[in-house]
Amino acid sequence: MPCRDRMWLRRMTRWCRDVAPAFLVSVLLTGCATPDCPRVATLDYSQYEPCLPRNETVKGASQVGAFTVLDVYRSPAPLPFNSGSNFQRILYQGHTVVDETAYVHAWAGKEVLFARTAWGKAGKAQYHLVYARDGKPVVEDIGDPSQTYNATTEFPYGYPLTPDLRYFGHFNLPDSRGYLLGVHPTRVVTLPMTATGVRTPLLTWLAGVSPDGKTFAYIDDYDAVSAIQVVDADGASRGVVPIPMTPLAKPDAGQHPFAPAWRWFGATYRWDKNEHGAWIVARRGTDADASAPPQNPLEELFIDARVGYRQCFAQGDPACLRGWGPRTARADLAAECCLSRYAWAPTIPARAFGANVTALFYADQRGLGSGYEVMLDAPHDSVTAAIVRGLRSRKIPFVRLDDCPAYPDGAKECLGRMERTVGWKTPVDDGPVRQMLRLAQERAVFMTPTAAFVVFPMEDGSSLLTTLARHDLTAPAGARTSAR
Repeated sequence: MPCRDRMWLRRMTRWCRDVAPAFLVSVLLTGCATPDCPRVATLDYSQYEPCLPRNETVKGASQVGAFTVLDVYRSPAPLPFNSGSNFQRILYQGHTVVDETAYVHAWAGKEVLFARTAWGKAGKAQYHLVYARDGKPVVEDIGDPSQTYNATTEFPYGYPLTPDLRYFGHFNLPDSRGYLLGVHPTRVVTLPMTATGVRTPLLTWLAGVSPDGKTFAYIDDYDAVSAIQVVDADGASRGVVPIPMTPLAKPDAGQHPFAPAWRWFGATYRWDKNEHGAWIVARRGTDADASAPPQNPLEELFIDARVGYRQCFAQGDPACLRGWGPRTARADLAAECCLSRYAWAPTIPARAFGANVTALFYADQRGLGSGYEVMLDAPHDSVTAAIVRGLRSRKIPFVRLDDCPAYPDGAKECLGRMERTVGWKTPVDDGPVRQMLRLAQERAVFMTPTAAFVVFPMEDGSSLLTTLARHDLTAPAGARTSAR
């Protein structure tokens, strides 16, 4: 190569290395700079043409406070099988804040927007909270709520519990706590967990929030409520309070799935403080069935659950019965591994069905619902005989499933007895009924109009009286179709 050509090549190489990048940036920032868009949304979409790339067209514009939300169509590139795309863009006083988002949702009554970018970290959709502070736009990454709660079409970004607070809850998941999102300032409150463990009922469905927003009321289901518990933000809780089975209405079209439970809670309970200054929930009005405790509250849990479950044993709740405190686990009892963590022990002597009561539990029955269990210091046969005497003396109709013909051949005959005697009209192939019939092959299983329960013999000679299922107490016996 001639010397002159080599010198020209070195000069071009030096220019490309040192000058070209700065020149290119200068062109991008000056000669090709995009002008600002209109500061306020306008229906004259031609005004957006100078501030958009040539392949983009505005199809709609709306204003939320100082923010403009544009509906944009991007025409396809001249490539085979390539199609155009629709998206939204958020502007703040004419400047782009979020360039491309799949969906924008305004927080009602607030100059706050939710934006979902098409792709974010690790290829997942990212959610942002967009608002103005001190005259400047703020975009906060709030992660990927679809990984932590299930949205609905009507409420894609949580349910507005208050003007400043949204609830992001789970649907059809065992752990349904979710979290709360507040604005001004932005705050995320992960709802605290309740007790967990083998046979410990899970109460994680949010039913209410205390006036100061620091304590939460949980229930165990949004279809039929059977227990309620109050939990502080730091995890401290009041005792669980089982209640009579209360089926809830289905949400109306367009309602949040949890709305019927929130209405029920607001109509049934009010927030109050106990003697220690901690939040509790108290029933509104008076309840004739709960005005005077039954003669033996523990027996009533099984004899007539409609009355029995209007009593409670939790500490720190003035509406609950006195004489009960936390139970200490027994190291000598092998069954201790499978007992509920919701447990009480009598602080004064208590008796039921002719035996001393040593412990009281509220336990999950593995698909049969949840209910009380009572540990008695008497053998199985003695407790069973006392239950029969108690039911007969009160003229409470009952069926002994262990007296039915052997399962499975005798299932239909036993089902007939259940329906005729106590009004439990349940298909013979229903899972809970099959479980109870199988259990009755080895244990004494009772069924009354309001509950089904079994007497288990313990290895130390004592007995455990366990609720298997509770009936829907608000429907007429003939209309009841399921047990829980």
